Parts: sequence; structure tokens; C-alpha cells
Amino acid sequence: MKVSILIPVSGRTLYLNDCLDSLKEQAYADAEIILIDDQADGQLGGIVDSYQDSLNIRVIRPEEGRTGVAAARNAGLDEAKGEYVYFLDSDDYIFENAVEQLVLAADEQGADVAYGKKRSTWYKREIFVATYNAEHVESGQDEEDAAENAQLYAEESGDSRANSVEDSDILEQAEDEENAKEELSGEELMRRKDARKRRAYRFMVSSKKGLTNVSVLNILIRRSLIEEVHIRFAEQFKYFADLSFLIQVLSRAEVYARVMRAKYIKRKHNDPINFPSISQMKDPFRFEEYVAAYEYARGLVPE
Repeated sequence: MKVSILIPVSGRTLYLNDCLDSLKEQAYADAEIILIDDQADGQLGGIVDSYQDSLNIRVIRPEEGRTGVAAARNAGLDEAKGEYVYFLDSDDYIFENAVEQLVLAADEQGADVAYGKKRSTWYKREIFVATYNAEHVESGQDEEDAAENAQLYAEESGDSRANSVEDSDILEQAEDEENAKEELSGEELMRRKDARKRRAYRFMVSSKKGLTNVSVLNILIRRSLIEEVHIRFAEQFKYFADLSFLIQVLSRAEVYARVMRAKYIKRKHNDPINFPSISQMKDPFRFEEYVAAYEYARGLVPE
């Protein structure tokens, strides 16, 4: 098994069909889909049954007394068999071939971590994809991706030629080909490797505005890197468990692959009062957890 896709399902399953439909349309088939039932509503069984013929899918449940996204993901990690793991939320969806693009990049570059791009929307999958494709064809490129990723590439590489996401990806690919053809010094290879690591850290952690936006979503991770030291999500955190997990993964990863065409769509909930996403929940203790999660993650950063 190449990829284990882990999907916690908590409460209402209103958006799960969009999530699973996006997986059904992936060209990459060597994957297991593990749904972790974290007190999901009674519709889950029927939804899963409708996908049994098209997806390699199964449902597990955390041990009694363990609940929350962190506990659900940990239960999924305990059951995963794939060479890589990929986290997906049940109310989100991914673009066609996103998984395949991440896997191909990780395999070709020997990467421990392959990461793509996240976008946010209020719209269901059918509407968003149609609108996005129409705008993309009309403009010729994704302007948001172009600006952000060209800036990242230019700042870390010192190469100002990258005017779009396509340019920066092409330049990075050319760098790979140059590495293969030339007998670069060990110092130069290390410099380029460190530059990519800094770029990955910045893209996934330091450029985010607040801990809420630091996320393990749309990141393909080599499972052996996780299991060698048994990295798990800190279950004491309800809102900010991703930070400490991701910090541990990035501190151990040696090679990174950036795949901006692998897109993940983070869905905003239209009814934040009756059906809020975890980021929309109101909690008087949220700031206390924010501080505690930051201090916890800080203690995990190597000196």
C-alpha cells in the first residue's frame, strides 16, 4: 500500500460526500482510505456503503474515552499501512490528481515530505471547481498562487526570474536537473538543500498568520519518519494540535518536495452557529490553549 489517507469524521456528515467524491476522481488508486468515526452521526454507515465499490475504504473508531481530531488522527496512524500518510478533513476536498502529484514528486525526489497548496471557499465542490477552472482558463494562471509562490522562491533562492507559480516550479525543476547533470560540491548541494528546507518551513509554518493556520492538511509524509520515533498528535489540544505534530515532522525531514498544482480546498461552514467548523467554534479557553500549544511546540524544537 502506497498511501494511507486519514479522515476524522465528527458529528454531522453533511459535507462527507464532496470529500469522498474528490477521492473517487483521483487517478491514483494505490491508497487506503481510513475514516475515523469520532461520534459521527447515523448517516456515516450508509455513506460509506455507497463508496465501497469505488474506494478502498474502511471505518475505525478510537478507543473509548478518546475523542477529538487529535485522538482520531492518532487512531488512524495506528492503523495506517501505507508508505505515506495524508491527512484530509471530512468537510474538505481535493483537486483531481492531487494525491498522485504529491506521490510522484516524493518518489522522484526521495522526499520525506511533499506539500501542496490550500485554498478556502464557502462553496460545495461542484460549484467551486467549475468556477475555479473557468477563472484559471481565462487568466492563464492562479494569481494568488503566482504571487505567493514566486515570492517564496525569489526570497529563498535569490532568483528574481520567478514571476508565477509555473515559473517557480520550472526553475525548481531546472535546479533538480542541474544537480543531476553537474558534479556540484558537497557545500553547494547542502546550500540548495537547506534553502528548500527553509522554504518549506516558511510555507508551512512561519508565513502563517497565527497557529490556527498551521496545518498538516495537504502534506504527504513518509510514514517511516513518523513511526521511527512514534510522532503523534497531542490529544490535550482541541484546536492547535497540528503545530507540535508538524514541528516534529519537519525537524526530522531531510528532503522536501513542493507541488503547488496539488490543491486542497478548505471548506468554510455556512452555518457557524449550529454547525461550526473547529476554527469557527467559540470557546473562552481557546486563547489559553493557544499559549499552551505554542509553549509545548517550542519545547520540541531542536536547539
